[in-house]
Amino acid sequence: MPTRLLIVDDDPDICEILRDRLESQGYAIDVAGSALQAILIIDKSLPTGILLDYMLPAIDGLQLLREVRKAYPLLPVVIITANKEEHFAARATAAGADAVLFKPLCGEELTQVVHQCFGPPS
Repeated sequence: MPTRLLIVDDDPDICEILRDRLESQGYAIDVAGSALQAILIIDKSLPTGILLDYMLPAIDGLQLLREVRKAYPLLPVVIITANKEEHFAARATAAGADAVLFKPLCGEELTQVVHQCFGPPS
């Protein structure tokens, strides 16, 4: 069974870039443009891990992260953000994020964090 990742971002261009990069490495990818869509996908077919944008419409990434942690405490989640606030990474980690990636994303760093948090593609 392939390592299946869920990308949650309301920017379709970011989703496409991440999908292309990770599929080329052998990961199976699902995409959600909102927290509600992400919850439906997670409940239907639990992914191996989630790449979760902080800025989402209606429910932000940290709120969604807290909900995911309640239902799936061991599911790895990486927060992706452009938020350069000094203590943001600490807040995201306290909310349960396994790692935080800052935009603009560096391809090498993305690959390293994905492998570290979700394992290599299978």
